[in-house]
Amino acid sequence: MSALAGFIVTSVVAAAPCGEGRVDVQGHCCWPNQSWSKSKSACVGAPKCPSGIRLGAADCMPACEAGRVASSDTAGHCCWPAQAWSNARSACVGVPQCPPALTAVGEECAVKCDPGMAASADTLGHCCWPEQAWSESRQVCVGVPRCPVGWKPQRELCVVDVPELPPAPEPPPVPPPVVEAPAAADAGVAAAPLAAPDAGVVLAPQAVPAGPPAAAAPGGVAAAAPAPQGRVHPPPALFFVGAGVFLLGWVPAVVESQSDKNYVPNANSVGAIPIAGPLLARNTLSDYNLNQRGGNIILIGDALVQIAGAACLVAGAIVWAVGRAPEPEKSVVQWWVAPQGAGAFVRW
Repeated sequence: MSALAGFIVTSVVAAAPCGEGRVDVQGHCCWPNQSWSKSKSACVGAPKCPSGIRLGAADCMPACEAGRVASSDTAGHCCWPAQAWSNARSACVGVPQCPPALTAVGEECAVKCDPGMAASADTLGHCCWPEQAWSESRQVCVGVPRCPVGWKPQRELCVVDVPELPPAPEPPPVPPPVVEAPAAADAGVAAAPLAAPDAGVVLAPQAVPAGPPAAAAPGGVAAAAPAPQGRVHPPPALFFVGAGVFLLGWVPAVVESQSDKNYVPNANSVGAIPIAGPLLARNTLSDYNLNQRGGNIILIGDALVQIAGAACLVAGAIVWAVGRAPEPEKSVVQWWVAPQGAGAFVRW
């Protein structure tokens, strides 16, 4: 009878199902590769964890999500690094050490978002504006957002709220221009106000001829003629052109005479003399250098360039120093019409 009862109990215990990948070991649920210890009343041995379950210190524990870990501090629960498990709160507590792509928000690690945006369960970890949710089909945040201060909603986005500037004030009206009439140079000319035919234009008082100019009294002093203007000295362009042409012929002669002194020392000793140097060097060169190597043409051409430049330089200096007479003033004719009469002013 006792044997039958033991068989029934053993059968019932053996029939107990084991979950999470555990197997039955003498009526107890242990991980594969473990055995039952009666003295410890526990499964002993290094477990062989099934796929999807990680190996702990002496047990198999569920695999944690990316970034979370399970340790003795977390009592086998998956928490962020630097956290511990609270049995009273049934949650991971402590400021977490988040992976590089996340940032600590309270006791959780969340996606780093721009100022004003946040990630939540409604956004499925995406950064959205407050009161928005994530749309998997559109792959965007949807819903009218609640924008922070200084921003305003624009459809499903938040944009910077730029205040509209008031319209610019209209410019003040421009007063009508005043036309100055020429002053009369003759004595005995009466001044009379003039009104221009155009509306809105005011003319200054205009001198109206009252008659021919009075003759000078006997013994009077005649008006002195204006003093003649001085001569005009234009910029010495010809002077600078001549200087440039002269240097164009003289500088190569100096360089050539200094760079090759040992070849023809007699010619190089006089070649740097301005203008006359190339001509004097011709008398010291051989016929081979003059005729077959083209030295005669080069020296004569160099001398002519220096002569032309010196002539322009001297001529430009003379023209600039002497100057020219000023141009005569052009004739000017001005006329006017008024109720009191008409007049004209002529200068030539």
